[in-house]
Amino acid sequence: MSAQLEAASWFFENSDDVFVVIRNGTVLQINPTWTTMTGWTADETVGQSFWSFVPAEDVAVIRGNIKDMTPGASVTYEHRVTTKAGGAVWLRSRAKLTDTGVAVVVLQDITLEKRRKSQLEQSRRLSDLLRVTSGVSVWLFDPITETYD
Repeated sequence: MSAQLEAASWFFENSDDVFVVIRNGTVLQINPTWTTMTGWTADETVGQSFWSFVPAEDVAVIRGNIKDMTPGASVTYEHRVTTKAGGAVWLRSRAKLTDTGVAVVVLQDITLEKRRKSQLEQSRRLSDLLRVTSGVSVWLFDPITETYD
């Protein structure tokens, strides 16, 4: 094995991100991070349709993003996958299509990011309700943008 191929293999196996290799919707290969994130082992995943791990309401989101992909092109989108325990993990996926029709997909867990955004929106709605109801202005600090609202 060449040094370059060996390095790529090591990176694939040890990345904090999930790598999934897919052809015609069928999972060909995953890295160990997939199992850590979802609970599904390689034996339970490889050879299965990727769609069987995606909640039905997210299938259209993914299909809409990948339908016009051409070899060499990549797309980024957000969706969920179902965990073996029955929960769901929010992911940001970046898929790239090869000349041979194989898609290499890098998935990053954004569950905490989604949760924080939801909590921030809930805080803003509550703040707005309090402001309107009480007639008192409430300032809300957004630590991400470092601004007050």
